[in-house]
Amino acid sequence: MMEQKEIYIIGIGHNSAVTIELAELNGYRIMGLIHYNNELTGKTQWGYPIVSDTESFLKQDIASVNFALSMGDNTIRKEVFDTIKKQGGMLPLLIHPTASVSRFSVLNEGVQIHANVTVQPDVVVKENSIISFGVGLTHNVTIAEHCYIAGHSLIGAYTVVEENVLVGMGTTTVSGKVEKIGHDTVVGAGSLVMSTIAPKKVVYGRPAK
Repeated sequence: MMEQKEIYIIGIGHNSAVTIELAELNGYRIMGLIHYNNELTGKTQWGYPIVSDTESFLKQDIASVNFALSMGDNTIRKEVFDTIKKQGGMLPLLIHPTASVSRFSVLNEGVQIHANVTVQPDVVVKENSIISFGVGLTHNVTIAEHCYIAGHSLIGAYTVVEENVLVGMGTTTVSGKVEKIGHDTVVGAGSLVMSTIAPKKVVYGRPAK
């Protein structure tokens, strides 16, 4: 029997059990949970020990140690991702077994693909982005680094989602009409995106504006 790989989960919040289960389904043994401060250290959550606060744990030698990040905030997740990478830690790709992922897609380090996601051919999902449950990524879509695409969104063909974008639940971008969603943008839940969105915007509605 193959020995299970070991992993630590960073971030304790409402979404953390999703990340824990995803890691388990990818064959990882959860070694412990890590919180942003030390208030919970020594306690147990979801059957796993909370072993440290983030800052203290990442000051150790973490070379080749596996981590999964469960926080939804893109900026915080980026900061932790960058710290782990600088110190030689690892952030494996995690794909839920119910997801349909084309062999012609490219999924990079730290990406998480949740339940019932569809990733079509010629899709690229870059580092540390989370694709939540039921999302569809149509062919020739690019999701840049540190994005969160919330549940049941549909990203239409040829859309480029730049870095640090939050796409709210149930959003649709129209294939061939949306060249880019600019970096550091928030798209409100249920939006219909029909044209390019400039960087650092908050948009919502049908159509989104």
